[in-house]
Amino acid sequence: MKITELFEEMGKYIFIFIKKYWFYLSLFFVIIMFFVNSIASIVSISVFAVGLIIYYLITSNLKYKLLRYMKEYDLIEDIQISEDLTIPLKIVREAMKSIAKRQKRKDWLIAVINNRCVFYNSIFITKFRDLYNEGLNEKSIFNVITETYSIRSRAEIKAIEDILINENKIDERDFSVIKLLTFESKL
Repeated sequence: MKITELFEEMGKYIFIFIKKYWFYLSLFFVIIMFFVNSIASIVSISVFAVGLIIYYLITSNLKYKLLRYMKEYDLIEDIQISEDLTIPLKIVREAMKSIAKRQKRKDWLIAVINNRCVFYNSIFITKFRDLYNEGLNEKSIFNVITETYSIRSRAEIKAIEDILINENKIDERDFSVIKLLTFESKL
């Protein structure tokens, strides 16, 4: 390995470390500055606080903007949002994943399926929940929903079902009862 490649690899690791732990490094730097020069530490704390506030306002504004935009659609993917709002796809995906972490008590749903994020509004989720509670299986739900919505695959239906079960929005089915009902219907 050449020395330049070694420096490049070391630089990547240092950049990843700083990117991951920048907040703690900043606090450590401020504490050390406090012991060296308290006035300089007060100035650096105020600059640090203003930077955090600006960062928070920018990121929270993007999330609210995305939510307002997504709620206008029954179903929308991250690629379409990125194109419509002219925001880089990576930023849209990160924001949608961040929003998805706090969706437990919401009536809409964001699903991360095969490294793409899809938003489903409350009307879609209510229809899905009704079909699921009627006892329809994934294939039947897929067939009914594709008549009105542009769902790509049954894997999407399975992902929605798993998320709703994990968030206690629907009850998990007892498969032994389903197999028994299926067996009796064949007789």
